[in-house]
Amino acid sequence: MRRLSLLALASLVGGIALLGYGAATGQGKVVLIFPVFEGPVPFVGGLLIMLAMFLWFLSVARSGVPWPAGPSEAVTPSPPTPAAAPPAKAGGVVFLGPFPIVFGSDPKVAKAMLILGIVLAGLLLLVFLLMYSVRP
Repeated sequence: MRRLSLLALASLVGGIALLGYGAATGQGKVVLIFPVFEGPVPFVGGLLIMLAMFLWFLSVARSGVPWPAGPSEAVTPSPPTPAAAPPAKAGGVVFLGPFPIVFGSDPKVAKAMLILGIVLAGLLLLVFLLMYSVRP
């Protein structure tokens, strides 16, 4: 392993250890499902984890991809290209809050995604109303 990789691993382990120490000393809490840390020790732990990701990226970028030496290397012939396949059709629905955003590569797919978005938005509204109409 290279020095950057070892330094990234050490930063990651140290950051996780500091976050664990911060949680053990009561400097952290859970809001909904997200851990929230308050205090200098978990802050430094988070910085170490970000430093670890940056160092790991640098170590991967520095390793590089080996390039062929040039025309002296044997070039393997490429296989014959198959017949052109029909273009793929794709689409999707993204929800921003309760609002569906629809996209598609083809009008037919976009219409299908619009219908799916409306159905899913209706189901989400129904579940929301049912959750708040039933009182324990």
